[in-house]
Amino acid sequence: MTKTLSLLAVSATTLLLARPGFAQTGEPQGGAIEVGLRTGYGIPLGHTGRTANDTTDDKLSGSIKGEIPLWLDLGYRIDPQIYVGLSFQYAFGLIPSGVCDAGVSCSVSDLRLDANFIYHLAARQSVDPWLGIGVGYEWLSLKASAQGQESNGTAGAFEFANLQAGADFEVAPGFALGPFVSFSLGEYQSISFSGVTSGSMDVVSKSLHEWLLFGVRGAFDFRI
Repeated sequence: MTKTLSLLAVSATTLLLARPGFAQTGEPQGGAIEVGLRTGYGIPLGHTGRTANDTTDDKLSGSIKGEIPLWLDLGYRIDPQIYVGLSFQYAFGLIPSGVCDAGVSCSVSDLRLDANFIYHLAARQSVDPWLGIGVGYEWLSLKASAQGQESNGTAGAFEFANLQAGADFEVAPGFALGPFVSFSLGEYQSISFSGVTSGSMDVVSKSLHEWLLFGVRGAFDFRI
């Protein structure tokens, strides 16, 4: 009887060690705090909508022709497959030609705050594809200054969905790097402005706009 139990114990141990997972890779079973940093290039699509004072629904690319984002992720890796967290993006925008008159200095930026869910398709592997989705809010800001005068305008938008896909390549234990792409869908709600005059206006005729962003993402996992 004792010999039979010993054989069963050895067999069970062998099966557990043979299973792919944390036990095989030496990673702990608990979750991890994950910090990520992304950058790349964003392409504006769609329209801005129209306020009561507008006669046309302008293209978003008429206000910003592209952006270079700095995107920070902070969240929790519940298990090897599932991540939930928040992201903050500040993007430096590129001004289209013809937006600013001669002698006027202009700048544009785009800020986003999202909640994200990511599912890893091949966790624990050296190459780990993943899919994600997020929702949040966006602020597009334009500034113009000339002869000591400055004007600011900010358009706020609900971001209904931010679809994401990428792949993590393991560089070192707890650190992965890889490409990603995101496609966000939003709708501007209102515009506020300050400078010579100040106030706000609602976007009465709303339109959808999108951001298509390609880039690279680095992620650090701190096991707890």
